This record gives sequence, C-alpha cells and structure tokens, in this order.
Amino acid sequence: MVTVAGIVALTVVLEMFLHQIFGESTTDSWIAGQLFMPSFKYSQIVFKGIGWEPFSDIGTLMGAFFSAIFLTRRFTAFRNIIPPSWVERFGDNQAIRFLGSFGGAYLMLFGARMAGGCASGHILSGDLQMSLSGLEFTVAVIASMLITAKIVYNKRG
Repeated sequence: MVTVAGIVALTVVLEMFLHQIFGESTTDSWIAGQLFMPSFKYSQIVFKGIGWEPFSDIGTLMGAFFSAIFLTRRFTAFRNIIPPSWVERFGDNQAIRFLGSFGGAYLMLFGARMAGGCASGHILSGDLQMSLSGLEFTVAVIASMLITAKIVYNKRG
C-alpha cells in the first residue's frame, strides 16, 4: 500500500511540474483519427496534443488485470458474471447486459470528447489545482451519479 501511495504522490507532483493533466479519453480519439479520419480537422488537433495518454491507458489495463490476479484474488477468468443488482433490475439476459454496458461506456466517451476531456481528468486535475470550476464539476458529477443510481436501480425503502 505504501508503494501505491508513493506512486500516486509522485504522479501528482510530476503532473504539477510537467503541466500535464490526468485523463485518458484522448487515446480513443487519437486511435479513431489515425485509423479512420487522419485528415479530419479535429484529428489533427488531437495528433498535436497527444502525449503520455496511450501509456496511461495500457498501464490502467495492466494494473487492473494484475490487481485482480495477485491482490484481490478475484479474477473471474472472463466468465460472464452479471451483478445481482443488475439482475434484480433488468434480468439476467447477457445481451441486454452487454448493450447496457457498451451503450453506457459509449455515452461516457462521447460526452468526454464533447467536453474536451474525460471526467477523471477534469476532476483530478481541476481539484489538484484547486480551481473553482474543477470543484464545481466534482460536485456535479457526484450528484449526477447519485441521481442516476437512484433512477437505474430504483431501490424503494
């Protein structure tokens, strides 16, 4: 745990000195631009601004995989496991679960790119800089999260 805290602290300090922001959604725009729209004006802007984000995405994926195997020992070996809260609300149909997960992820990514960056980037970078807009955005995200959870899972009582 101390090692993880040290890495996070080092990342925060480097972020401030290197004037880099946290966030990972730029990688998706970069890949889509490289593969499908290399001459598109927005792609050209992304190509100029891409930096460490692809490495961060790879590190996030590898970190999640290794922690599932070595730390939590809860790696599910890619078995189709549907959370009980989802089953209660929407049933155990795997196709509906896939569409719900994929659709939600797509909407998050689309919103992130429309906003010029992902929510984690705005929250982490904005809060580190103590910017009022970052703090307001954090409160708005948390409130939206709670309202959405209430609507989607609709727990009564």
